[in-house]
Amino acid sequence: MSVTLALPSKGALYDGTMSLFSRCNLAVSRAGRGRGYWGAIKGLDDVHVQFLRAEEIPLRVDSGDIHMGVTGLDLCQEHCGDSATSHVLIPSLGFGYARLVVAVPKVWIDVESMNDLAEVAAAKKRLHGRAMLVGTKFHRLTRELFANHSIRDYAIVDSPGATEGMPASGAADIVVDLTSSGATLIENDLKEIAGGTAIESEACLVVNADTASWNDDALQTLEHIVESLEAGLRARSRSLIHFTVKASLLKEITAALVSSYHCEVGWEPIVSDATETPADLPVSTNVVCPTRHVYPAVRFLRQSGGASVSVMSPSLMFSDTFDTIARFRQQLN
Repeated sequence: MSVTLALPSKGALYDGTMSLFSRCNLAVSRAGRGRGYWGAIKGLDDVHVQFLRAEEIPLRVDSGDIHMGVTGLDLCQEHCGDSATSHVLIPSLGFGYARLVVAVPKVWIDVESMNDLAEVAAAKKRLHGRAMLVGTKFHRLTRELFANHSIRDYAIVDSPGATEGMPASGAADIVVDLTSSGATLIENDLKEIAGGTAIESEACLVVNADTASWNDDALQTLEHIVESLEAGLRARSRSLIHFTVKASLLKEITAALVSSYHCEVGWEPIVSDATETPADLPVSTNVVCPTRHVYPAVRFLRQSGGASVSVMSPSLMFSDTFDTIARFRQQLN
């Protein structure tokens, strides 16, 4: 049984996806000199890669046309948020960060929160006999956000292109749009308001959750991809510290590394067994350390009798368990 994996065809999501898959030993080759709509993953001959627009991917996964895909979490929630036939398996792939926010014209100086916006919407209806116009591509998420803030007097205007330009053109009063830095909103004389974030999004892996889509071979392929991606994400924020220390100090030092520097010793391969080594002879070992704590941990080791300290950056770091796939298998059953 072949497995179809959909990836974004262009833009920041495409670049981030190709980079992540390459780092995770899942390098994708794309047909047509990098411009085609089909591709492959070296070593996974049963995987057919299809390049689609990011907004198509959740719909195609949900319909069962494809087994899984990488897209934005915002798009999954917008198009398939209440679906039982698709499931976000890895919600955070570490790129494609954006927020879906309410933005109003800067000249609305009295509007600083969603409560203020509710008053404006009600006033427009009462005084002018019309609803407040909201430009957006995200109808479902906008309705959910506005319902949570009891805003009723509005009408959604679908955005065919650059949403942030709709207030200036008169097509909408306000917008609900994606932003990463906020710069584009500012350039269009818009501002965010308190409580106006509908979702914080990034790239995710979404899979079809229909039992009929999966047999044992397909699930093994999914496991390969998911485990590799999670190993790459895990390795990105961790480093491997190798050091030598007297056998008598090993237990004390590793305990301090765990308690003070958040290191993990469950990964610990001991080169020479401290229990069978004279107390004054050196043993070598490794600990996994959060990258942000590496230098303080190394400094502690050097001050505590550690020697031959070296730090390596692993490309992949696999977990001892298969939690993500186990949960998905249970869901299918």
